[in-house]
Amino acid sequence: MDFVLTCGTSQTEKLSKFKNVLGLDLESIGYPELQNHFSSEPDPSLDEGFLNDSETPIEEISKSIKNYINNPENKQTIIDLEKPEENNPLGAELSTLYHYFLENDISPENHRFHILRSDTYEGWFNALVLSKVIIKTEWGTVGNNTEPHNVVGLRENPNQTEKPLLNLVCVLNTILYILIEKDKKQVPVQVPVLVMSGGFKSTIPCLTVYSLVFALQLVYLFEKSAKLNYLQPVVNLENIEKYQIFWKQLLEMKTVNHMEWFHEILKFKDQVAIPWISG
Repeated sequence: MDFVLTCGTSQTEKLSKFKNVLGLDLESIGYPELQNHFSSEPDPSLDEGFLNDSETPIEEISKSIKNYINNPENKQTIIDLEKPEENNPLGAELSTLYHYFLENDISPENHRFHILRSDTYEGWFNALVLSKVIIKTEWGTVGNNTEPHNVVGLRENPNQTEKPLLNLVCVLNTILYILIEKDKKQVPVQVPVLVMSGGFKSTIPCLTVYSLVFALQLVYLFEKSAKLNYLQPVVNLENIEKYQIFWKQLLEMKTVNHMEWFHEILKFKDQVAIPWISG
């Protein structure tokens, strides 16, 4: 399966609190020094100091989280959603995936993961830790299957929301197009799952619309939820023509699609044949 995940910073926010549970000595691996970069603004990919400082913490933190996940004694703590913010050392992204595999009785091995991260230092770091944990637990395979994707301008408190959301849609469109082209020979083509537990609340309307337009399962795990929340759009292929006309008409209605990101979703829908909703 393909999972498209938004990645926030909940994992790093939990490290100090749960360092003993995870068996981490944050000082000895240089994590405090790394945190000094988190408030920086320049492009993380061009900052050699950050890249060098992050190598050891990423490796050690991802190894500790992997060991925690693989220990059967910790299963109950992870799946107990009564007080997850108090007991569970896993970030929102890993917790959601763990629950998803259990609830749907799916083997967690060898999936493809497309991680959406902000172009900030802390966003980069969290996404790389998430990617490493996925590979180490063998949920995903080594290589492009766990490569993070930058969403430029995505912030917790952005100066303006339209441009970052447009950037998010463009990244989603690129991922979806590549998956369709790559999997064309498969019958049926696998439908990717959107996971929006991690990251930024400003993306929720955008991801919800994306799920509805392309009939993608959307999954969300709120910190105090008793179980996963799902949005599962189903397209009745007998009425596929009406479905296609509806979105095309929306594309042409300027009063509805004045938001650039919304227009970009509808334009992509009009241009690309989506196998599971093409009739």
